[in-house]
Amino acid sequence: MKKFKKYKNIYKLEINRPDFFHFHHGANKIDGDDREFKLHLHPFPEIYIYINGKADFYISGTTYRLNPYDVILVPPNTLPQPRPTVGETFERFVVNIPSSFYTLMNCPEYEDVFLKLSNFEYKIPGHITKRSGILNFVNFFYNEYNPNAKYMETLMLNKIMDLLYSL
Repeated sequence: MKKFKKYKNIYKLEINRPDFFHFHHGANKIDGDDREFKLHLHPFPEIYIYINGKADFYISGTTYRLNPYDVILVPPNTLPQPRPTVGETFERFVVNIPSSFYTLMNCPEYEDVFLKLSNFEYKIPGHITKRSGILNFVNFFYNEYNPNAKYMETLMLNKIMDLLYSL
C-alpha cells in the first residue's frame, strides 16, 4: 500500500503573485522515509532560509548540512533538494523571484547576484545572516505580517527588496 501523506503540515503560509514573487513559510513534521521533497527545477532564483530542525540541502552535486538561519541561494535552472531528517520538524522560508520582479522593480543588478553564483557561494552561514539584514525578513513574518492589511502587498515588495539588498 502506497503512503501518500509523507509529512504533516504544522504551519503553512503561502503567497503567490506570479508576476512578483512566490513566498512559502512552512513547518512540517517529517513522518516517513519516502520524502515529499524531490529534486525540482524552476526558471527563477530561490532564496531558502532555514529556521530549525535537522536537514541537509543538495544543490549542484554538493550536500550542505543546514544549521539554524543558514541561507541557500539557488540560481535559476538549478536542481535543488531539501533533505529533512525523518522524525524532525523542518521549518523554512522560501522566496522565489521571477525575472519580471527585477524588471518591474527596476533592479536588474539584484538578479545578477543569482546569475553569477558559483558552487562555494550557495550557502550563507547562520552566523553571517544574524549580523546582516536577512533575518529582518523572517522577523517581519513572525511579528508584523497581516494578510488583511490594505498596504501589505507594498510592504511585502519592500521587504523582498530589503532581503535582496542584504544579500
